[in-house]
Amino acid sequence: MDKVILIYPQTGWDIKGVSISLPLSLLYLANPLDKGNLKVKIIDQRVNKRDWENILSRELKDKPICVGISSMTGFQIKGGLKASQIVKRLSPQTKVVWGGVHPSLLPEQTLKNNYIDLVVRGEGEETFLRLVEAISNNHPLEEIKGLSFKKDNQVIHNPPREFIDLNKLPPLPYHLIRLKDYFTHQTLGEEDLILSTSRGCPHNCSYCYNVSFNQKRWRAESASKIIENIQYLAEKHNIHSFHINEDNFFVDLGRVKELCQLIKEKRLKINIKTSCKIEYIVKYDLSFLQLLKEVGFVQLIIGIESGSEKILKQLNKEVGVEQILKVNQKLKRAKVATTYDFMGGFPQEEKEDLKGTIHLMLRLLKENELARTSAIRLYTPYPGTQLYNFCKERGWSPPTSLLEWSSFDWNQINFPWLSKYEKKKLENMSYATFFLDKKTIGEYYAHNLLMNLISKFYASLVRYRCKHNLWRFMPEIGVLKRLKKVIA
Repeated sequence: MDKVILIYPQTGWDIKGVSISLPLSLLYLANPLDKGNLKVKIIDQRVNKRDWENILSRELKDKPICVGISSMTGFQIKGGLKASQIVKRLSPQTKVVWGGVHPSLLPEQTLKNNYIDLVVRGEGEETFLRLVEAISNNHPLEEIKGLSFKKDNQVIHNPPREFIDLNKLPPLPYHLIRLKDYFTHQTLGEEDLILSTSRGCPHNCSYCYNVSFNQKRWRAESASKIIENIQYLAEKHNIHSFHINEDNFFVDLGRVKELCQLIKEKRLKINIKTSCKIEYIVKYDLSFLQLLKEVGFVQLIIGIESGSEKILKQLNKEVGVEQILKVNQKLKRAKVATTYDFMGGFPQEEKEDLKGTIHLMLRLLKENELARTSAIRLYTPYPGTQLYNFCKERGWSPPTSLLEWSSFDWNQINFPWLSKYEKKKLENMSYATFFLDKKTIGEYYAHNLLMNLISKFYASLVRYRCKHNLWRFMPEIGVLKRLKKVIA
């Protein structure tokens, strides 16, 4: 029986029950393959931290048709490259195929790596299926849309593939993994499972990969298909909390209202955490937000990014600080818990802009006891975005190889417009502000008494640092980094 191996690389913050969620990209790829005379093996480096190399080595003895590797920009590239090297050493004839956001944005550079044969650009379900069939039957690759590959020392980019209809996709092949490995506590501390119901976003944020990767196109599953999946997971696996993790859940308000109605009709007792643009909530009335809470939307994730009016404009955000504060009050009245996401390290961001971000984070928490804040994630210039080109104009040199891109991380930053002290300050803030809201750590680590005790103690110190701008001397950062490695 022919075999295909799919690999999900480590992300750098892989903690069971906390941050290891379903490898959705691989499950979607496996869907059309998991039938007939083809065997699919999923290897998740996050779950099999210590023995994934041995597992891969054993599976390669069957000489699989190909090995597919999914990667985002940053740390995942390291694990993906390590796996690629193993494949080429133990089974040289096996094709190594990369896909995901990063290879799709930079297919030419990705294919310059000697351990990679092909790149699937954009949505991979149909392209990868056609590729597997072509390799299996020794057919030419030139007719496969969405594929880039090497031939005669040249890189060939086939025409792009049209976006797929998500409603035509069959149910995910959950049987290919052990589902319990992917339960987390990201929905207010409840045991939950990650889902995806839509792809893309129609907006134009200057830092976001979506503009290039999804071409500002938004596609979604129907409300009835979402309910079908939720009911299956609830009945079959006794899971009742769901983190719908996608770029923009609320684009189609009619779909959301239909989903709410179906939840009520079927009397489902579920919890849902998902994302919403703040521009939408500005327009929503209180009764709609209360309806969301009534049917189980217990937590919304809202990208604020900055507390500086100047930076908000640079990011093409359509709201200002005053509107953000009003939305916070509206969500408080609706009793919907909210996580506000923030970032730092943008070009043209000055000391006062960063102070504005910290001030806004503290104020949101003070004025709404249901509010939460993310850590300040450090900005990464994604190719194809407006800010990527702006960074280059300001003297930043993009990585020239796939391996160099692996050094990008939410906790590390290296731009020419930042001094050594400013870089260190931002990196320290990115670690420390994870504890700022006094809630998130306790919920994520609901099963870990040690982390709960540490977070409660350290949160007060972080707030003191934020209020007084004390970021120069932070000996505890080394402890946090070591603790992160131990609990992972």
